[in-house]
Amino acid sequence: GGMPGGEAGDAAAAGPAPRPRAHFVYKKEIFPGGPTPAELEFVGDSSGGFRLLTRVDLSDPRLTGLEPLPVKTVSAPAPEKGAPTAPPPPAEAAAPPPPAPPTPGEILLDKVLADTSAAPPSDIKVTTRLDYYKTQDADTLTTLTVEAGGAGTAPVVAARILDADNGTVVKLDKEGSFSDAGDAGISSAGDLYQAAHNIPPGKYSLVTAVEDPATGKTGMQREEVQVPDFGGDGLQMSSLTLARKVEPAGDSASGKRFTLGGFRIFPAPDTTFRSNQDLVLYFQVYNAATDPASGKPKLKVTYKFAKVETNRKISLHPISQDVDQAVQIYAITIAPVWPSGDYQVEVVVEDQVSGTSVSAIAPFKVEKEG
Repeated sequence: GGMPGGEAGDAAAAGPAPRPRAHFVYKKEIFPGGPTPAELEFVGDSSGGFRLLTRVDLSDPRLTGLEPLPVKTVSAPAPEKGAPTAPPPPAEAAAPPPPAPPTPGEILLDKVLADTSAAPPSDIKVTTRLDYYKTQDADTLTTLTVEAGGAGTAPVVAARILDADNGTVVKLDKEGSFSDAGDAGISSAGDLYQAAHNIPPGKYSLVTAVEDPATGKTGMQREEVQVPDFGGDGLQMSSLTLARKVEPAGDSASGKRFTLGGFRIFPAPDTTFRSNQDLVLYFQVYNAATDPASGKPKLKVTYKFAKVETNRKISLHPISQDVDQAVQIYAITIAPVWPSGDYQVEVVVEDQVSGTSVSAIAPFKVEKEG
């Protein structure tokens, strides 16, 4: 019941009319921290609306949106009614979490990269090998296998991949970035360690460092690397991985280092082989056409071993196989009759459905005992 606007002057002369009031009782909790039942009194104002007379504490953080409403769980009871929790301090005042202390790998790489002397530390012989495989997305799965000679039983192994401006693209310097090969039953010049990471295709610098904490000896290697792009849809092959051993992986090995597509693969960073040692080749073929008759690829794979001399290659008899699998493993035992020296193996993959082919070459050495 407000009065018609035209009589406002007369009403003012007679003194203000008592304003209408409304009284509400809420049986349920209507705001966090408030009493239940809640009684609210409203009073009419000159606009014809009503405003709240009852004082309500609106500072409860659950009303200001600064705190999520508590979830009722057994382990964390909701705050008691009627006792508003203190509002949290403003966000600006919150101290950032303290930075994690640097790992031994970070400390080692920072030290090695800060040393700009011409001769990098070389007490430990560091030999590296990068292998590249296609992934589901645009990045390339890159495995870095490190062979460390004279590094003791529990060395620090760390690496960083840097861009042209020396910015860090990938840090492999955390605890657990590298895993060792364990007792793989392979004879090599040093212990094997491996890290793996997906990397965008491109040109980078790789810095790898190893330290023996017991003696303080270190070794490092810096090299330029080109991470290939497997994004096209023509016939392609992964790295031609030279390995000392390839064996079927048990179920437990899934996702671990030295494991790829159901196999345990122990690459050879130091590609020197001796008589009676096995040289194992592992590679994957991508985008092979499907043979309509079998529903599988139809590939011819040829292995061409050759001894490389200053001005000529002496080729051994090539070995060809017809295969229908995209993953290929080929092992050869270095025969005692092979003379010492530099060798290479060229692998040619011919897609007999599409008529296209792709090839790759891997160099290696043969060294006589003693």
